[in-house]
Amino acid sequence: MRGTLGRVGSWLAGAVALLLVVNVGHRVMVFNNAASDRERPYEVSAEVGSMALARTFTAGVMSVRGAGAIIDPRGGNPHVSTGVWVIVTVRAASRDEPVAIGFAGLRDAAGRVYWASERVKQDLRGGRTLQPGIRVEGEIAFEVPRAAPSGGLTVLLAKNMFERRMEDILAFKLDPVDAATVTGWAADKKATLTPTKVLG
Repeated sequence: MRGTLGRVGSWLAGAVALLLVVNVGHRVMVFNNAASDRERPYEVSAEVGSMALARTFTAGVMSVRGAGAIIDPRGGNPHVSTGVWVIVTVRAASRDEPVAIGFAGLRDAAGRVYWASERVKQDLRGGRTLQPGIRVEGEIAFEVPRAAPSGGLTVLLAKNMFERRMEDILAFKLDPVDAATVTGWAADKKATLTPTKVLG
């Protein structure tokens, strides 16, 4: 009998310990989720053609076009896309101190994000330091599946390339593009990116 009671006592102690571990784990998970929610990027939405303010820079998406291939100014063969190139014209300036746009992405209707392409020289995304009060305008190119533009895309711009916790991200929703227009984009095999220029 004593052995049986001992085994029951050990089992109860183990069960209590397990419940404590599960409870603590749940609390940690809830805390981590809450911390993650507090630290997630803050999205600032704006219309195409208008400027939006982030903490360190201001930017706007002025227009959008597409292509099937882009000719890199550094030379070489055209960069042909198996999907389609989406090219957006961006106007930007820093607010108080020099800064670069470290991250540029295109988010599709399903929430997938396509980063600005590394296949072509991208002067405005990460390659150019913005100066306070001096507006510049240039193009940023993204490579996406052929069907993505028809569902609507959102241009995302932020200061940091990777670490974007508690950072504001500028978001510009593009109008859906019909299939015929996308087919026309894909037929253009000689597109070039417009050089970034100073607007003053």
